[in-house]
This record gives sequence, structure tokens and C-alpha cells, in this order.
Amino acid sequence: ASQISGGLYNNLLEMESKFDKETAQSILLFLKRLQPPICLVAHNGNRFDFGLLKNKLKALETMLPDGTYCVDTLTFFRNVENIPNPPLGYFRLVNIYERYFHVPLEINAEEKAKALLKCVIRHGPGFVQHAEMKCVEFNEI
Repeated sequence: ASQISGGLYNNLLEMESKFDKETAQSILLFLKRLQPPICLVAHNGNRFDFGLLKNKLKALETMLPDGTYCVDTLTFFRNVENIPNPPLGYFRLVNIYERYFHVPLEINAEEKAKALLKCVIRHGPGFVQHAEMKCVEFNEI
């Protein structure tokens, strides 16, 4: 999992608060304040983040509001860069960020979230169009 997530290790997670009912309720309250439609965006989300979040919420008998969607940016970058046989790791977020902005990316959750935002903003309407076409309802994954 640490290879997939780009640095998610048990010792780092042990310092974080536990994902409990209160955490789930905080997420729900935050999402309910947003104007729909809501779309969660994650890099490699289809294979990692969305399933992990869904399983955590399910264990806590919690569901995200209907009309909450999700989209994986990994498929977007693969489509937009259209490289037939990329080297291993080519589409890791840290590598995409370094190609786009020519600076190394700090590997922590907050910096990775900011980096992902910067990378998709770079593509502007192209990413929005991709998200509209490829998003799926979170509760159906």
C-alpha cells in the first residue's frame, strides 16, 4: 500500500486520529454544506482511496449523501498524456507534478492534495469535461 499511496506508512498513520463515527460525521457535515453536485477527486482513487473510504464508512454504518460523485485523476493523466508504454511510476502524482512544475513534491497528504489541484487546474476545462464524463456515484462503487 505504501508504494501505491506514495508514502502511506503505518508509523505515520499511528500519529493520526482514528477514523471513527465522529470523523465520518465531520465529513458528512462538511459535504452537506457544499452546493451539489459534489465530486471527490483522488489520484488512483479507483484502486485505493475511494474503496478505502467506502469501507471505512460502511463499517461505521454511514453513507455519503446521494449525488456525491468521485473521479480518478490517474485515468485523466493517462488519457491526456497518451503514452503507450510509460515507464513504471511515470503516472505517480509526484512524477506528474515534477514534470509539470519542475520542482520536487513534498510527500505529505496536504502537499499532495495541493499538488493534485495544481496539476488538474493546469488542464482547466479539459479536466472538468473528463470529470463530468467519467465520474461515478460514490455510493455505487
